[in-house]
Amino acid sequence: MSEQPVPISVVIATKNEQANIRYALESVRWADQVFVVDSQSQDATLHIAKEFGADIVQFHYRGKGPKKWHWSLNNLPFPHQWILILAADERVSSELKEELAKLCKSGSDKDGFYARRKLYFLGRWLKHSAWYPNWSVRVVRRGKAHYEDLGAGQADPGDVEAHEKLIVDGKLGYLQGDIIHEDRKDLFAYLERMNRYSSWNAQVYYNLTHLAGSKGEVNPRLSGDVVERRRFFKRIWVKLPFRMMIRFLYDYIFKLGFLEGRPGFIWCALKAVQEFHISAKIYEMELKRQGKVS
Repeated sequence: MSEQPVPISVVIATKNEQANIRYALESVRWADQVFVVDSQSQDATLHIAKEFGADIVQFHYRGKGPKKWHWSLNNLPFPHQWILILAADERVSSELKEELAKLCKSGSDKDGFYARRKLYFLGRWLKHSAWYPNWSVRVVRRGKAHYEDLGAGQADPGDVEAHEKLIVDGKLGYLQGDIIHEDRKDLFAYLERMNRYSSWNAQVYYNLTHLAGSKGEVNPRLSGDVVERRRFFKRIWVKLPFRMMIRFLYDYIFKLGFLEGRPGFIWCALKAVQEFHISAKIYEMELKRQGKVS
């Protein structure tokens, strides 16, 4: 007798993700409904999604307005109460699957849940330098969540919410199973993406220091939840000098990244270089604001 599907809707964002999508879809075979929200992929992404029987929806981003996950929450015909948001380079652990099955069966007084992200890089789990557990809101009740707008404008790194936080209108809980993040694309693709993300982060950091705030922004509170505390410290972080060196020493020494071999060193070095790129781009924005460069 086949296992009954779990009454939950899964949303997976894709764009040319043939290297990753099969693993993501395999990890949610148990879900009753899986949406693949795609941005005109040119590789085998959609062919693989069809193999798994996913519902494919095309999303067209025009450079402003809601991005992919926000649009999905507002527009997809979800028949179930609970929604799981997943990136194409992520997969659901068996422990998390069991938790979600129990949640859908028993119910909860919560309207959203944090899940732990377990990151693999160059074949190794980065338990220390990737700050495990890296809590992220990924399971929400239908109609109870939206993404914040950080006002990054044309600096957006793409049409999906890379770092914007999911705001839940209600109580939040914590799930103990992992979402496993393992991008199977090569380092060229990673570095290309990091260049776009550094532009986005530079604009966000610039806004944090020059503007009062952005619509829907997470409330930065030291006494708040894990995301609110993270945003509180980000406001302090952006004002610190020598962030590149601080970032490397913190991740590699204080967070014990040196225990993770060569992958750990490469990860910490790349994150530090990204911090340097962010600082350089913020400096360029200051010069433009002063009219010193065009």
